[in-house]
Order: sequence, then structure tokens, then C-alpha cells
Amino acid sequence: MEHVLKPYEVISAQKKTQQWARIPESWRIPTNRLPGPEVTNVMHVAVTCGVLDEAEIDITSNFDATALLEELGAGRLTAEQVAVAFSKRAAIAHQLVSLSLWKSFAIPATPVTISAFRQMNG
Repeated sequence: MEHVLKPYEVISAQKKTQQWARIPESWRIPTNRLPGPEVTNVMHVAVTCGVLDEAEIDITSNFDATALLEELGAGRLTAEQVAVAFSKRAAIAHQLVSLSLWKSFAIPATPVTISAFRQMNG
């Protein structure tokens, strides 16, 4: 007997395809690094999957909002670095929980503009 997809299943499949296409390829968890179905705690995946570099792991793991503001204010981090790090980490989380609706992971121009302004104006 042939399985006929119900309308909501078709829409769900389309949305999943769209969401996957919106995640930059370099931000996708390699298939061989995805946890198996027996894994119930995926907290470690962001730091072990290879998507984040060491600086991004540091930014997203070791700073609270106040400390990030201090680093940004002192010029040790840029707004772009912070935005990219947290966006990549969100993309990782999204891949692990597979939500049905997704927005684009394009980094808005604002962090880049803030960083450029700070670099030019001190």
C-alpha cells in the first residue's frame, strides 16, 4: 500500500527543506558528528561538532552579557565576531532540535557597521 502524504506533511517537508537551505553550508553539523538517537543531552555538540572555531567557542561559552560589553568596549572583540559566534551557535542548536520555522542566518549589517565605525573612530 502506498503512503500518501497529508497536506501538513507536505508543508512540513517543504519548510524543512527551506530551513536547511538557509543555514550556510559551513555552519552545518557534519553528518558524522551528529549525535545518535540514543543521545539525550546535546549540550556538548556545539563545542565538539567542528562548526565553531576556538574564539567562537570562547565567546559563546565564557562570557556573560556584561563581560561581552566590556570586551566590545575595550576593542578586544568586534560586534561582528560576537554576532557571528552566537548566530553559528544558534544554527547548531537549531539543527539539533529541528524547529519547523526558520529565519535566515544572514548576519545583519549592523554588527559590521558598528565594528567598522569603532575601528575608524576609536
